[in-house]
Amino acid sequence: MISNDSSSNDVVHFQWVAIISLFLMAMFGGILPLKIRTMASSNTILSLGNMFSGGVFLGGGLLHLLPESNEDLTFVLSGSCDSNNVEDGGCIDIVWLRDFPLAFFLCGLGFFCILLVEEIAISSANKQDIKEPSV
Repeated sequence: MISNDSSSNDVVHFQWVAIISLFLMAMFGGILPLKIRTMASSNTILSLGNMFSGGVFLGGGLLHLLPESNEDLTFVLSGSCDSNNVEDGGCIDIVWLRDFPLAFFLCGLGFFCILLVEEIAISSANKQDIKEPSV
């Protein structure tokens, strides 16, 4: 009979190594911005780091969540539900949307709406900066 003591020791050893390495990485990630702030080009470095982290989160969301939502919307809009659900409003049967990637379109539309609001806000702020106050 094989003993499980060596495998349980390996698991405990791995857990301790993971705990210590995660703690050290978190400490490094927390202290790094404080050290960068004292450097001369700190605004540029922090801005690049902010853009990189935003891209990581955005990429993770788009790569993992968007295909699943597209599958769900395709199922709902495909008319693959039985006729009882269509009559009760549980499923929607729209022929021209069966092959259209609606989730991707809505995601892109949302990005463009946010971009439009941001551009309007920036242009109105710039117009207010140009006007000189009356004396």
